[in-house]
Amino acid sequence: MDDELELETQARVIRDEPRNVFIATVLATGATYEAADSDEIAAWLAVSGVEPGHVLMPRELIESAGDRMNINYMLRLIHDAEIRSRAEARSKRPRSEKSASLEKYIASPEFLEWANAAVQRAIARLEAKGIKPAYIVRERKGN
Repeated sequence: MDDELELETQARVIRDEPRNVFIATVLATGATYEAADSDEIAAWLAVSGVEPGHVLMPRELIESAGDRMNINYMLRLIHDAEIRSRAEARSKRPRSEKSASLEKYIASPEFLEWANAAVQRAIARLEAKGIKPAYIVRERKGN
């Protein structure tokens, strides 16, 4: 059971040097996304529900430590902001300025537009390869 749960949130990210793109695959669904930069991959993984620590980026596949760090850093920011938001909602304590600022950015129309564009590009690329994406609507806990 633990293996199944872990598999649901894992992703593999590689760097395809000849085509100069990053490729991310969410292992549970097989959904694959290609991007020109690591920020875009990190945003796609974040909306795919992948948590930090479950992203496999072997050194032989992504040689640049900066790229590996960038992807994990973005995922960590989003993950930590969600965790803090849930904890603060339970404790009713005022949020720190940094936490509030990050939460405001993640909830902003600009971030949503950017994340939606990443998802739309992923869908278009899947459909161009003849793969019909499976749409899953996830309910958030507490709503």
